[in-house]
Amino acid sequence: MDVPGEALCPIPPLPLEAARRLFTDRAQAARPDLRASEEDVDRICGRLDGLPLAIELAAARLRSMTLEALAEGLEDRLGFLAGGNRLAPPHHRDLRGVVAWSWGLLTDTERAAAERLSVFPQSFTPGDGERVGVRASTLYSLVDRSLVEREGDRYRMLDTIREYGNERLVENGGSREARDAHAECFLDLAERAEPHLRGPGQTTWPDRLAADHDNLLTALGHLRDHGAHEKALRLGAILGLFWAIRGDHATAVLHLRSVLDAPAASEDGEDALRLPVCAAYLLNATFAGALADARTVVGPPPTASTPVGAFVAALLAMAESRTTEGRAALEPHLTHPDPWTRGTLWLARAFLDGSSGDIARGSHDVEHAVRAFRETGDHWGSSLLLMSLAYARSASGETEEATTLLDEALALSRALGTHHGQRVWSAMAHVDAGETGRARDLLEEVVTDATSVRRTALARVCLADLARYEGDLEKASGLLDMADRAGGEKDPSESALYHSAAGHLAAATGDLDEARRHLRAAFALADAMPDLPMLAQVSVGTADVLRRGGEPERGARVAGAAHAVRGGPAPRHPDVARLTRELSAHRAHYDRAALLSVEEALALLREEHGRTG
Repeated sequence: MDVPGEALCPIPPLPLEAARRLFTDRAQAARPDLRASEEDVDRICGRLDGLPLAIELAAARLRSMTLEALAEGLEDRLGFLAGGNRLAPPHHRDLRGVVAWSWGLLTDTERAAAERLSVFPQSFTPGDGERVGVRASTLYSLVDRSLVEREGDRYRMLDTIREYGNERLVENGGSREARDAHAECFLDLAERAEPHLRGPGQTTWPDRLAADHDNLLTALGHLRDHGAHEKALRLGAILGLFWAIRGDHATAVLHLRSVLDAPAASEDGEDALRLPVCAAYLLNATFAGALADARTVVGPPPTASTPVGAFVAALLAMAESRTTEGRAALEPHLTHPDPWTRGTLWLARAFLDGSSGDIARGSHDVEHAVRAFRETGDHWGSSLLLMSLAYARSASGETEEATTLLDEALALSRALGTHHGQRVWSAMAHVDAGETGRARDLLEEVVTDATSVRRTALARVCLADLARYEGDLEKASGLLDMADRAGGEKDPSESALYHSAAGHLAAATGDLDEARRHLRAAFALADAMPDLPMLAQVSVGTADVLRRGGEPERGARVAGAAHAVRGGPAPRHPDVARLTRELSAHRAHYDRAALLSVEEALALLREEHGRTG
C-alpha cells in the first residue's frame, strides 16, 4: 500500500458497502486479474471489522497470494497484517501498530478496562462489564474513543481490538481473574433462566440466552478447562435444555460431550450434578440421531430411583435396544406430581415406542406427554409432540385432524421465536398430510429468515422434493446442489434426509445406480438411529427404483413393508400416492407386506437394502 500521511483512520469501521468497495478497488490495483465473489469479499471485510487500514493492508497482500490464502491468514489478523509501507508513520505501517497507537492514547484506567472487556467474545451489557470490573462510565469513555461500539442497549468490541486487548491482558497477568469473573457472570444468567425454561417462560428466556450464546459457550469452556467442573456441569445441564428448545441438537451433543468427558476435580457430590447433563446429552442425541456411542459418553446406566435417573436409564436402554428395561425404569415415575417432569418421562417412553415400532402404544404415550406439557404451559414439548401425533394421523389417513394438530403445533413453535429447524420438520409433516402449498410457504420462510446455514440447507432439501413432485427436476437438482455446497457437518438425520431426496431424484431422472447408492446410505443412517418415519420414506424411494428397474412385484412388497413401518398408508403423501397408483396391478404383494409386524417389515426392508446393489 502507498498511502502516506494521516489519510487513514482505523476507527470507526466502514459500512459494509464502503468496505466492500475499498477492498475491491485496492485488490484490483494489486491484482488486475483478480475475480472475487461478493460473498468472499464480505467475509474478508467482516474479519477485518471494516477497518480501512486493515482492508488496505489485506488487499496489498494479494500481490503475492491467493484470495483463499488471504482469508485463511486473517485468522491471525495482527500477526498476518504486519509490514506495510516503511515510509508511512509507525502507526500506519501495520495493523498491530495502528491498534497499539490507539491504545497509547488511553488513560491507565481505560487501558485496563479495554483489556478486561476483551474477554467478551460477543456483545455485552453495561452490567456484564461491571461483573468483570469495568465501570459503566469507563465503558462509555471507550465508546467515545471508538474502541467499543454501541449496538442498541448492548456493546461490543471490534474483533481486531479485542484480539489486541486479550494479548495485553495475558501479558499483564490479568486473564484468569477476568475470565473467572466472565464465567461467573454467565453461569448466574443461566441459573436465573433455568426455572423459566420449563413452561411459559420459554417464549422469552431462550431469546435472552441466545443473545449471549457465545458468552455462554466461552464460560462453559473456561469452567470445563480450568478445574471448575461442578460449575461446568451446572451450566451444561441448563444449556442442554436451552439447545433442545432451540433445536440446536448437534451443538448440544458436541459441547455436552466435552463436559462429560472432562476429568472431574472431585468425586464428592458430582454424580448428582452429572446426571442432568447426561439427561440433556441423551435428549439432544436422540433428536440428532447420535445415540450410537451413548454408553461411551454417559457411562453405565444409573439407578432409576429418581425421575432424572429413570430418564437417563431409559434412553440408554433405547440406544442399546433394551426397550423392556427402559419402560421398566420409567414406570414408577409416570405419575410424578410435577407436570413438566411427567411430560418428559412420557416423552422418553414415546421414544422407546418409536424405536421398537410399537405405533399404537406410541400414540397413547404421546397424548399423555402432550397433556402434561400443556398443563405446565410448555410450548416446546407440546409443539414437538403435536407434530408427532399429526404424523401418525397422516399415516393412517386422518388428514383433517392432522392439519388441525399441525396448526396448533406451528402456533406454539412460532411463539418460541426463530425455531427454524422445527419449522422445517413441520413442513415435512404438512407434506405427509398432502398440504404441499403450506409446506412450501414454511420452507421459503426458513430460506428467507434463517441465519443458520444448516437450517437453510435443510429447507432447500425439502424444497427440492416439492419441485420433484411438480416435475421440475432441474430445479430440484439445483436446490440439492445448493444444499450440498453449503458444507458444514450434518447430523445423521440431516444426512439421511439429503440422501433420501437425492435418491428419489436420481430415480426420477432414470439414474437407478445413483438412486440405489443414495437410498442405501439414507437407509443405513435412518436404521442406526432408528428413525421409523425416515425408514419408510427411504423405502418408498427403493420401491420406486425396483418398479422402474422392471421388478414391480418386489417394489410392491417394499412399499407394503414401508406402510407397516409407518403405521398406515399415508394416502396424501405425493410419493406414496403416485407409487400406489403405479403399483396397483401388484396390490396383493403390497397388502401382504402391509400386514407384517413392524419387526417383520423391518427385516424385509433391511434385506432389500442389503441386496439392491
